[in-house]
Amino acid sequence: ECGFCESNCPSRDVTLTPRQRVTVYREISRLKAKDARTVQEEERLRQMTEAFDYMGNATCAADGMCQEKCPVKINTGELIKSLREREMSESANSLAMFAANNFKAVNTLVPPLLNTVDFFHGIFGSGFLESTSRLLNKATGNFIPIWNKYMPKGAKKLDTSDCVSSAEDVDVRNSVVYIPSCVTRMMGPARGDDVEEPVHEKMISILKKANYNVIIPENINSLCCGMMFDSRGNKPAANSKAYDLEDVMKEVSHNGRIPVICDTSPCTQTIKNKLRDKMLGFSVYEPVEFVNHFLLNKLEFTKVKEDVTIHIPCSSKKMGIESNFKKLAGMCAENVHESGIPCCGMAGDRGMRYEELTKSSLQHLEVPSGCNDGYSTSRTCEMSLSRQSDVNFRGLLYLIDEATQAKATKQ
Repeated sequence: ECGFCESNCPSRDVTLTPRQRVTVYREISRLKAKDARTVQEEERLRQMTEAFDYMGNATCAADGMCQEKCPVKINTGELIKSLREREMSESANSLAMFAANNFKAVNTLVPPLLNTVDFFHGIFGSGFLESTSRLLNKATGNFIPIWNKYMPKGAKKLDTSDCVSSAEDVDVRNSVVYIPSCVTRMMGPARGDDVEEPVHEKMISILKKANYNVIIPENINSLCCGMMFDSRGNKPAANSKAYDLEDVMKEVSHNGRIPVICDTSPCTQTIKNKLRDKMLGFSVYEPVEFVNHFLLNKLEFTKVKEDVTIHIPCSSKKMGIESNFKKLAGMCAENVHESGIPCCGMAGDRGMRYEELTKSSLQHLEVPSGCNDGYSTSRTCEMSLSRQSDVNFRGLLYLIDEATQAKATKQ
């Protein structure tokens, strides 16, 4: 318990650090294992168990960034996710499985819901919605997220008119299977942002400029990597969605012969981690990784921004693409500033339900004065970064699309 991990932990200044979580959980386990406990031990166990529910479990981002600093690679986040799975009620798992089995309906309903909330945002303003959601969050035991003015509008419907759904009629040597994440299919830019297009439009635009045939599975709106279920402890629903997606990817990519790209870093990492066929993982690319490997010789880059701030998600750091992220941002902007944050603490929707987690993790966020553009590759992370900095953070694909054009062919 050396404490090297603590600097990476988003909850270190609000509740417990990884080594404290391990120590407290060890003591709880020791007390539970005793055949006969004294009155004092019973009281100690009760107090520690109650405290750990919030301080150890609820406010853990479970991002695994503690493992990156740990000399022996202990992942406290995996411990917490296993506890969530163990404590998950049968009714909660059944509800999660119902959502997983009817994910197309979820994908269809969320954008209009977000647009409805945004409509009321326009009428009543930010203060009313934030205070109302804060009351609902408290009344529901942190189940309903706390709204803020950088919450997204609903994403425009995925346009596949310039794409195909199988590789049968295209040259596979110049093709890519594109998996738009459910987050980018459902969440668009925030009110007040000067962009309107969703991330998937930018991804398709970049691929088309590079003369790629874009293959999007026919049943894409039913697909999800399972991360939204996995982070809450709904393991059966998470595995169900992950395995369904893997089966579709294998079929459409011809068992990995055609590269696969997902537009969201945390989802890409989840896809790779959940694969039963680990060989398929060599064909799955995060967006920065794909652009760097395959598109640099197909696109002309121009520096279109003076100053930008980038936040590299913890999933990107764990996949080892930090340097490529900085490199691509530097090809699109004169000055690139890093956020200085190991993890934003958003952890899916956890940072919206426990806002103290993101506020604490982002207290040292570095966005230089005069810098009005922030970029990342995780839509939910971008929401928390925007709220903290009062600067619109959006996907790096927006910057890459703005800064690139098709490379002229040699005559």
